[in-house]
Parts: sequence; C-alpha cells; structure tokens
Amino acid sequence: METPNEKLRERGLEIYGKKRSEVVIGNYGRADIIASNIHRVKGKAIFNLTLFELKKAAIRMDALAQACRYKRGIESYMSKRFPESEVLVQIVLIGTELSDDMLWTQSCSYFDCYKCLYDYEGIKFEHASDIVLINEGFGHE
Repeated sequence: METPNEKLRERGLEIYGKKRSEVVIGNYGRADIIASNIHRVKGKAIFNLTLFELKKAAIRMDALAQACRYKRGIESYMSKRFPESEVLVQIVLIGTELSDDMLWTQSCSYFDCYKCLYDYEGIKFEHASDIVLINEGFGHE
C-alpha cells in the first residue's frame, strides 16, 4: 500500500502530486519514484516532475550522475511525447547521509538531498541543505 503524501510530509519529506514507483525510462534506467503535477497556463501544459532516487547507504556523486541520466531520459521522452508542453524535472536524492564528495553540491538548484533516519517512531527525513564551513574565514566568526 502506498504511503499518502501527507504522511511523508509529516515525516519531513516534501512530496506532492501523483506518485509512480519503479518507472522505466527506456534505456536510461528505472527511476525509484516519480511524482507528477500537471497544470495548464494559457492552454499550455506544464509538467512538474520530481524524480526520487533512493539509496540504502550514503548519497554519493554516482547517485547524482545516475539521477541526471534519468532526468535527461525523462526530458527526451516528454519532448517527443508532448512537444508543445513545458517539462520541469527536479531531482531528490535520499540516503542515510551525504558522502564528503556531495557536501558542496547542495548549492545547485536542480536537486535536493534528504537524510533518511530511523528511530523508534519509524522513518523520518531530514533535509540536507544549508551546508557551510564551521569557520568560513570572513573574520567575524
């Protein structure tokens, strides 16, 4: 049974729209989850898609590369299937932690990362953003 979006948001994961899991994206691969919202502006269809890539361990650069490949596949498919529409694809990576090589990628606007936490209450999500150096070297710390 699928977990409702409201329950996931209560646990910290920003997710909206209709969810589909294990989505085959041609030869690009298989996305874990894609959430979609579709609306029209002046008769033009706008597809807001969020691609969720789930990892059992730390989120690494190869996970980002994998998700970017899926994003490109989705964009290519949608441009052929709906040529008059606009397609916006956001990437969300979920894992137990961010690997060191991922820390500075958080300044990129086309994807987000969440840490997946387990405790006695079940699964929770923590948005992994706003990462800065402890001592930024600006002279007023």
